[in-house]
Amino acid sequence: MDQACSLAAGDFTPLNYSAIVYDKTAFCFHYLCSYLGENLFDSLMHTYYETWKFKHPQPEDLKPFLNKGASKIWSGFLMIY
Repeated sequence: MDQACSLAAGDFTPLNYSAIVYDKTAFCFHYLCSYLGENLFDSLMHTYYETWKFKHPQPEDLKPFLNKGASKIWSGFLMIY
């Protein structure tokens, strides 16, 4: 019953909306913070926020910020994200 993460919000079932939009996103960001380290993660997210505040970014808009600042190889994560 799991749905793709890339769906528009209105295309999720109510259960999957909660599970994917909130739970999986929180899990992924927690994992990234642990993997990259809190300082690097916070810096990347701050830059992302400053660039996109008051706008409507899409998931693909986050990837360049993560790739730009991360020296670790983690392309496998971005493929599943």
